[in-house]
Amino acid sequence: FEADSDAGDENIGGHLMVHHTFAPQHLEGVEIRNFGQLGRLGRYPVHFHMSGDQSGSVVAKNVVRDSNQRGYVVHLTNNMMLQDNIGIDIVGHCYFLEDGDETGNVFFRNLGAGVVVMDRDTSDALGAKNDQGAAVFWISNAGNSFEDNVAAGGENGYWFDTRDDLKRTNIVLFDGNEAHSIRVAGLRTYNPGWRPLTTNTLTNYKAYRNFEMGVFIHVSQNMRFEGGLIADNGEYGVFISRSDNVEFDGTLFVGQSDVNPPRCRDFW
Repeated sequence: FEADSDAGDENIGGHLMVHHTFAPQHLEGVEIRNFGQLGRLGRYPVHFHMSGDQSGSVVAKNVVRDSNQRGYVVHLTNNMMLQDNIGIDIVGHCYFLEDGDETGNVFFRNLGAGVVVMDRDTSDALGAKNDQGAAVFWISNAGNSFEDNVAAGGENGYWFDTRDDLKRTNIVLFDGNEAHSIRVAGLRTYNPGWRPLTTNTLTNYKAYRNFEMGVFIHVSQNMRFEGGLIADNGEYGVFISRSDNVEFDGTLFVGQSDVNPPRCRDFW
């Protein structure tokens, strides 16, 4: 699918919505180009909207590119599978759990790249979801699964932006995810932070060649990283601020390796 832009606004393309649809859906092998309508709430390239329990629904092997507003959006929809998808050249968050009440969804082997920020006024008009710091994966509720995904270019990689009581939610699975070529942080928690009551384990996370930080933990607690790699990040491998009980066990830390050419980040 390739949409024409509106005659008066090049940022208004097409949109695709599964709307209040409670039967399982299957979207596979589709290229979606010039979708999303900047500044218009609910107008995204792939959008499951208030569809409740979507057990059996699969979104797989699709490509969203040149999006004017966000990428793959899950809104008040639970238990669906997003697998082997690509999002490239996206304005705002790429893989997006919209309100924080979304649970049981599985993000498996997806790739996001070329994710760029939205201006703050537009982001605020869309519900103040921090698209001005756009993430490849915006995680508003940890009660979902993230496995073997890659964040490859954007403002932030995996952003745990959990609010109110959702700060206490435990992660279902976070394993084998990677972040590189990210401007701020490969993995980020920021005020109000992520504060589960018991230790949550994130396994085999790899963060390398990010412009500022591989991991940025702020106002958070009870996070344990097992295994993985933190290497060749520009300012800090790991930056922990005002946080408690954050552990790294069996993680390989490399400051600057021989394969990291000097000033390779100048493209930012």
